Order: sequence, then structure tokens, then C-alpha cells
Amino acid sequence: LGPAGFDNDYGHGLVDAAAALAAIGAGGPSTPVPTATPSSPEPTATSASPTPEPASSYGVRANAGGPSLSGAEQTWLADRAYSGGWGYTNGSAALSSHSVAGTQDYALYQAYRVDPGEYRFDVENGAYSVTLHFAEFESGKKPRSMAISAEGQVLESGLNIAGTVGMYTALQRSYEVTVSDGVLNIAFAKTGGPMPPIVSAIEVVSLDSGAAGEDPAADATATPTYT
Repeated sequence: LGPAGFDNDYGHGLVDAAAALAAIGAGGPSTPVPTATPSSPEPTATSASPTPEPASSYGVRANAGGPSLSGAEQTWLADRAYSGGWGYTNGSAALSSHSVAGTQDYALYQAYRVDPGEYRFDVENGAYSVTLHFAEFESGKKPRSMAISAEGQVLESGLNIAGTVGMYTALQRSYEVTVSDGVLNIAFAKTGGPMPPIVSAIEVVSLDSGAAGEDPAADATATPTYT
């Protein structure tokens, strides 16, 4: 196109496609065929051990010293001895018929476990909310002071239920506890006076455990919530 040689209107001219193909062979350039990537084989069924319940979905609410119970807001499991899963290690069940102030769930507080030793919960490592429920039914003239600890944290050093809220009154205390050994241990001990420790109900519910590798000792001091 245009005069021979390069010019600003047509450049070097029009490409002669037929001549270009003839220069490399009548069949033209070969077109590479994509090579298929082998697909991963279908997984085969194999037997496997049950996967532990992840921390993100764990929740146990135990009616310490009592049967299963459908309360005003929650369903509570019947108390049981520990043989894996969860349960207490010691003590005896007790029952009162006295009404309880500060709650609609009388039955949850009227049944309680005396001198429970430990409550143990088999859980995934991570952070958990622990809520303990109490009520005092025995004479306030006999002081009951108890220490409560979990996973190396002192939750209570000398809890006196009647001295905190009075007789026949519901008391709840909540704590955050980090588990790093697969078992959440909540231990109860007498610290003063003749009366052994008691507990009416225990809730253990998982929390977000934070970034991987977080030091479980970073939150070594438990801060109770009073309700």
C-alpha cells in the first residue's frame, strides 16, 4: 500500500498472510494443545476417631446436686459424677424447700452439691466463661467461707454467700478462664469455719480464644462479675 518502503500513512504496508504461511510450511504453525492437570483423587472412606467438640460451640449447664431442669431461661443437665465428659469428683447432694430471692428459678438453687471437690469438663483448649450459682440455706451463725480456683487462677479466696447477699438469696459470679491442657478443673475448698463449700449450678460456655499462640498466663487474674 502506498509508495514502496516505509511511510507514515501505511507503515511497511499490508501483511501477505498466504506468503507468511508458505514461508513456514503449508500447514501453518501448530497450535499447542493444553495439557490437562490431573484432578485430585476422590477421598476414600476411612475409619477415624470422633473429633472433639470445638471450643467455639461448647456449652454445659449443670444443675449441681439436682436433676435435669428446664428453667425460666435455660435448660440444665442433671448432676453426675465425673467419668469423662464432665462431672463432680466428690460430695453429696442437698435439697432445700425454702424460697429463693433474686431469681425465678427456685429449683435451680434449692438443689446443691456439698463439698464437690472438683468439677471437671473435657474441652478444647481456649477461653471459657464460667458462671457459678450459689444460695445459702443453713444458719448464718455458722460461717461458710470457701476458696474456688480454676486452671491455676484463684477465682475466690474466701467467698461467704450469706455475707455477700444474705440468706436464701441467689448469687451468681462469672469469670473468664483459659484452658491449655484439655480439661477445665474448677476446685472448691473450705477456707474458714466448720461449713464445707457448696455450689448450686455451673455454666461453662466457650469464648473466642484470641490469636493463635496467645499465652494462657496473660490473663492470670480473674475478675468476677456480680449479679
